[in-house]
Amino acid sequence: MEFNFKYSLTEDDYAEYAAFTNWHAPWQKKERIKHAIKTFIYSLIFFIATIILLDRINSSGVDNYIVLIPISIVILILLTILEFYQAPFRLKSKARKLVRKEENVQVLNETDLFFDDSGIINNDKDVKVNLKWESIKNMLKPKIIFMSILAHCKL
Repeated sequence: MEFNFKYSLTEDDYAEYAAFTNWHAPWQKKERIKHAIKTFIYSLIFFIATIILLDRINSSGVDNYIVLIPISIVILILLTILEFYQAPFRLKSKARKLVRKEENVQVLNETDLFFDDSGIINNDKDVKVNLKWESIKNMLKPKIIFMSILAHCKL
């Protein structure tokens, strides 16, 4: 059985792929949580420093804190949410810059994938890669064994 198809990525396709694999993908959940916590802590440190600085500058009493603390908390939460939702856009921008570099332009080349009984052949204008099915099986064997062990474990 033989199967052949051609594809080419655009800059936008690659940027979407980078945003998904580095941010939106289910396996990135811990990274997203760590990023949100880190952003919240940095914002919290900034606002505590701002409150201390304003207290040193204007020491007129408790009235300033009654207004300043709720405003600071709202701004802290808004900045954390804004930073959290801006991350995918930054990843897309970095991916676009990466693909525009001279040494990475081949990512956008038209590629011809050919599947047959011997293996997979990947052709583009710069590179030809030939993967035999036996080498693919050997490469995947440890992962398959590990996944089957995990599947049988009771967590």
